[in-house]
Amino acid sequence: MVEAVRALVKKSFKTCSEEVKYGGVLFSSGVQFCGVFVYREHVSVEFGSGAKINGPFGYLEGSGKGRRHIKLKSITDIEGKKLAQYLPLALQAASGAWGTPVCVTSATRPEPAAASGRTSGTPARPPAR
Repeated sequence: MVEAVRALVKKSFKTCSEEVKYGGVLFSSGVQFCGVFVYREHVSVEFGSGAKINGPFGYLEGSGKGRRHIKLKSITDIEGKKLAQYLPLALQAASGAWGTPVCVTSATRPEPAAASGRTSGTPARPPAR
């Protein structure tokens, strides 16, 4: 799973570096924006400025002052929990001024519930502009 997350991060950003630190792999693209850590039951993708992301898809966990994470329990969670859509939001949150919430954009807006198969727990989307 870690290799799949690494590949997704590298595919998502033209300039991205990684560093092994704190027992995981940290990713930077001008600024450090996320890391991936392995646990016995899951892989955690951590966002250091994740609290600034206004959880557009409902998969961010955590209640601390700054960090949020997504737990991946299977390879299908990478797509199912919208990790590709969270990555640019995480970079934007890490790059922006503290306290400025990052909102979902048309590029990161999820498909309608009927197309995705999700019928409950899908947060309401803002109207299209």
